[in-house]
Amino acid sequence: MVEREKKYLVRELPNLDGLIGVAIKQGYFSIEKQGPAVASPLRIRQEDEDYSLVKKFTIEPGNFGLSREATISLSAHEFESLWPAARFRLAKTRYRLPLQAGLVAELDIFSDQLFGFVQVEVEFASAQEEHEFVPPDWFGADITVFKWAHNAFYVTVSYDELKKLMEADGLAIPWILDTNCQLLYTQN
Repeated sequence: MVEREKKYLVRELPNLDGLIGVAIKQGYFSIEKQGPAVASPLRIRQEDEDYSLVKKFTIEPGNFGLSREATISLSAHEFESLWPAARFRLAKTRYRLPLQAGLVAELDIFSDQLFGFVQVEVEFASAQEEHEFVPPDWFGADITVFKWAHNAFYVTVSYDELKKLMEADGLAIPWILDTNCQLLYTQN
C-alpha cells in the first residue's frame, strides 16, 4: 500500500470534546540512521486492540511524505511475543478529527521520551488531493520535508534533542501538553 501524508506542528489545540483518544505504542526492531533520517524501518504497533507488523519503503529519495508499506496483522499473543525485541519505542495518544472533503486529521500527543510533543498528520488518496489540501487554522508549520519529522527518528531522540533539531531548522515547538491535553508550557 502506498502512503501519502503530510505532517504539521500544531499552532492551537482544536476542540477535542466528545473525542476519544486511542493509545498507540510502537516499537522498532532496528534503526538504520542515514544522517538525520531513518532508512526503511520495520515496526510493530498496537493501536487499541489492533496489532501489526509494518515495513516502510521509501519511494522517492528525499520525499518523506510518500512511502510504500507492507503490513501484516498480528494477534495480541504475537504482538506480546515480539514486543521485547523492539528496542526503540514510543507511545502516543491519537485523536481523529474530521476535515474537509472526507479527510481526517490524526492529532498525536506523545508521551515517554517525547512527553508533551504534539503533531498532526493527514493522509491523502492522491497527489491531487494532497496538492489541493488547505490546512485548517489550528495547524502549524508543515514538517513533512524535515528528515527528523518521523516516528522512526523520534524513537532515537529525547524531547530536548528534537527541540534543538527543530530550532536548527528555524522552527519552535509552540507549547507542550500532558497526556490529558492540559497545557504545560507555552513559548509566547
